[in-house]
Amino acid sequence: MDWMTTVILSVTVFWVVVNLLYRRVLQGRYSGVEVTGYVILNVKKSLKVESRLSKRSSIYNILVILAFAASLVFFYASIIASIASKISTGESGVTLLVPGVNVVGVDILYFIISVGLATSLHEFLHAQLALRNGINIKSYGFILALVIPLAYVEIDEDAFKQAGISRRLGVLSAGIAGNLALALTSLLLLSAITLPVGLMITDVKPGSPADGRLQAYDIIVEVNGTLVKSIKDIPRVEKLAKPTVLYVSVLREGRIVNLSIPIGLNDTRIGVYLAPALRTELIAFLGAPLTEAVYRFLSWNYIVNYSIALVNAAPLFITDGGKFLKEILGDKHKSVADTISLVTLILILLLILHP
Repeated sequence: MDWMTTVILSVTVFWVVVNLLYRRVLQGRYSGVEVTGYVILNVKKSLKVESRLSKRSSIYNILVILAFAASLVFFYASIIASIASKISTGESGVTLLVPGVNVVGVDILYFIISVGLATSLHEFLHAQLALRNGINIKSYGFILALVIPLAYVEIDEDAFKQAGISRRLGVLSAGIAGNLALALTSLLLLSAITLPVGLMITDVKPGSPADGRLQAYDIIVEVNGTLVKSIKDIPRVEKLAKPTVLYVSVLREGRIVNLSIPIGLNDTRIGVYLAPALRTELIAFLGAPLTEAVYRFLSWNYIVNYSIALVNAAPLFITDGGKFLKEILGDKHKSVADTISLVTLILILLLILHP
């Protein structure tokens, strides 16, 4: 049984058990638990926490609003860069992440953990800024949508509407600021644990030219005398005149090993899976598998949190950015806010869906 079949069966069994438990035991007895559409579990808890206006709330509001503004700039910069790429190369660079489609294997686990962490942090900071700005929290909850964990908080809408504009904007910006901060922290940590030169082999394809010569966790530093700084520095086998030989230098267990890899007439790939090179000191301390796990976790943490920060800052109908825009423009200019949201949504859909 392959891993995908195992995952599908496990998820199916889980939801069958959840639905049976809900319908036979929980439904009607526990108002805080609800299962809808068979694969969406909502657990809600009432919360009576009285807000306490913080003397530093103005500083917090300014900081998170600045982070929101930075995320909005990054969002539109990404849109402009994607449009330029679409015009020049035909590829937009915008990809919708879908577990099981373009997020596969063990990366699904890291993706799910990162989404759960990102949404929990996002909602926690909404709640914290609300309380610090004198706005009460009514409830909090968690949602499991198939396999994706999400979180949410419910604030006192009447108190929110009565708060000053800076306080409302601070509450709306808080989650985005948290996601951006976590994304940048993950990026800094990734920079600290990776080497500026070389690519690490994560796996070798059996029967390929590299099989029996290169090993998992080798770090490729040179190919045919060319220093390897990125994937572009490794020759594409299908473009080589064959048969030929690739001369590869790798860092293995702290020493340089020089290898020759024969490329046959029918070979189209070297047969290795690559990732950025990780620091050998960290590999020696944690071991290669755990170091790779740390790298994958930080990578997905960066991707997910950065994406959530940018998408939530975008002025769309249901995002914090859309609500932020409506607070700025007010009811008098609601049509302007709706127009901006519609144009932004169309741009995103065109970049994702247009071939």
